[in-house]
Amino acid sequence: MKTDKIAEPIIDMILNCEGGNNGLTEEFIYNNPPNVGEVGVVILSSATVESKYMGRVNKQSLRDNNFSIFEGPCIVVARNGTFAGIMRYVDGEFTTTDHAYVLTPKPEWKNKLNLRWFMQQYQGLFYSLITSRSDNATFAKEYAVKQTVFIPDIEIQNNIANQLIKLDGTLKRINQLSSLSSEVTVHTNTKVVRVGENHKLSEVLSFKGGNSGLTEEFIYSNMPKNDKDKLPVLTGSVSGASQLGYVSKEAKIDGNSLKMFHGPSILVSRKGQAGTMTFIEYEDFTTNDDAYVLIARAGWDRMVNLRWFIYQYQSLFYNLVTSKSDNSTFNKEYAERQIIYLPDKEKVQDVVANGVIRLSKFNRHMERLKMEIENLLAKQVVLTTQP
Repeated sequence: MKTDKIAEPIIDMILNCEGGNNGLTEEFIYNNPPNVGEVGVVILSSATVESKYMGRVNKQSLRDNNFSIFEGPCIVVARNGTFAGIMRYVDGEFTTTDHAYVLTPKPEWKNKLNLRWFMQQYQGLFYSLITSRSDNATFAKEYAVKQTVFIPDIEIQNNIANQLIKLDGTLKRINQLSSLSSEVTVHTNTKVVRVGENHKLSEVLSFKGGNSGLTEEFIYSNMPKNDKDKLPVLTGSVSGASQLGYVSKEAKIDGNSLKMFHGPSILVSRKGQAGTMTFIEYEDFTTNDDAYVLIARAGWDRMVNLRWFIYQYQSLFYNLVTSKSDNSTFNKEYAERQIIYLPDKEKVQDVVANGVIRLSKFNRHMERLKMEIENLLAKQVVLTTQP
């Protein structure tokens, strides 16, 4: 890979920066749709993400009103609003409102600059050149075009751009697969609603309160003596279940032994993200009073799959809270009075639960891949930023 041909121009020397069309309003677009059989010219605005554009308009109407029509490849930069400073690579014919700028290489730089590479390399710089982090943000074009950039040999740019294209394609496929898995989940959920017998929740499951006084300070003062003495401490945090660490099984609060619980069971957050249920597999664990432990009553463990229960009734539990805020509290007494529907465990619950497990593993795998790809896309390549 070549590294010896590197230029250090200011942006104004290598790119033209044109404003969009003033007067290209929604009313104009509505009154000038493409003719029958005409594709029309796509209209971009300050929302530069691919799924958001203002529609298409009749090409001749743009010419009649002296509106600029642009031809890619080029970069569109959002001028103001939520997306201010965000760049998008655009190929083909389009027009844009005055809420965006259009960057095109100057003639002498057309064969020396890969716009995909430039966009990825300097997105962080452009995003930093806005007036504020708000809906009223404005991209500082005059300041941006005076910035010095490092431009390596075109072969280096092209190699990196090709890798970015592949990574971006993989990321899009991951997002599509993740969306598909969500649709499958929703469809599965719909199929099993209200199938089987109905029971009051308190007949099937029992809520157990946690330990009052089981604070971080208490845990620190009662550390386990060895691995056999380790007892995981779970809590119903703002975002769901989390682990505070380990405490000694022999620890006592005000002379009383800790309440110990056994999996499989469900941890229900009492505060914050109140009502959030988490399946717990620990053989032994304990919890503070920020959570309830939900277990199957005697005999019912053979009739209810707890993973399925979480999947089926999470939305119900989210509604059984005192308010929709960070101070919300889960209403256990109201929950106990709810009627739940139990389909056949082996034929329905277990099947759905196994599907949920597989989908969950798939989604975790997809999220890991997505994070890895996003990290690669966001990474600044040292060879291309050093003279």
